[in-house]
Amino acid sequence: MTGSGRDAGDERASRLPVGDKNPDRPFDPNSAFYSHLVIARLAGENLNAIEKNIPRPDLKVGEAMTTRHLHVWMVDNAAHGAPFLADVWTMLLRIAHGSGCVVASTTQDSTNRWAEIRSECPRVAAEVGAHRAQYIPNGSSTGRIETSLVGVELLRPGEQAAMGRPTGPILKTYNYPQRRVAVHSTGEQVALDIVLAGQAGPTP
Repeated sequence: MTGSGRDAGDERASRLPVGDKNPDRPFDPNSAFYSHLVIARLAGENLNAIEKNIPRPDLKVGEAMTTRHLHVWMVDNAAHGAPFLADVWTMLLRIAHGSGCVVASTTQDSTNRWAEIRSECPRVAAEVGAHRAQYIPNGSSTGRIETSLVGVELLRPGEQAAMGRPTGPILKTYNYPQRRVAVHSTGEQVALDIVLAGQAGPTP
């Protein structure tokens, strides 16, 4: 292409987004395409099945977009609640991916998960609040049901992260023994697998 600065016979250059001249870095980590690959990988999705629906590699994340920090944390029962924290986190990533939201980076420790969202994501915002699990811990000798609470929040840059229980009522109760979820705002009962797949939840 005249004036592009690229060799039309260079097969590596054909993989590059517009304006990227480094053939060893085929995808810009700030691009919407790269962000969707990260989400799909973290959520365990099949990349081949979703590549037709993700943005082109040359679509950049606009600086004017609203940036929010998604924070998911363990409120209580850290001893047995880690699987529930992981389930809520994966659910939110699937919701973000399914909504076309741009997630730029993710970090985690034993009781917290973080992601930077660089686009409006109403379906993720609708999950802000407290999520409760009812389950029987692995290896339990009594079969007694325990509960765990996980918090979800979206923060503006510079806002302080929460540490305790979120304000407001519990959004959903995840009953693992019965494999169903109670959505308290509507009274609806939804199959657990559907909710964790990111296919059901509060209306934004």
